[in-house]
Amino acid sequence: MLGAGHAHWTQGIWRQWQAAAEMLDLAQALFDSTLDYLKQHVRFNQMLAS
Repeated sequence: MLGAGHAHWTQGIWRQWQAAAEMLDLAQALFDSTLDYLKQHVRFNQMLAS
């Protein structure tokens, strides 16, 4: 049988995975919005990205 220490350790690991997933979602959203901006932005009469 697993003790209370194992449950505490498992909760800590789960929280770290949740935080990592949230940061990954945020990074993806920032990347997507940056890419959208670059696709629309014109500088010196040229698109920055295609």
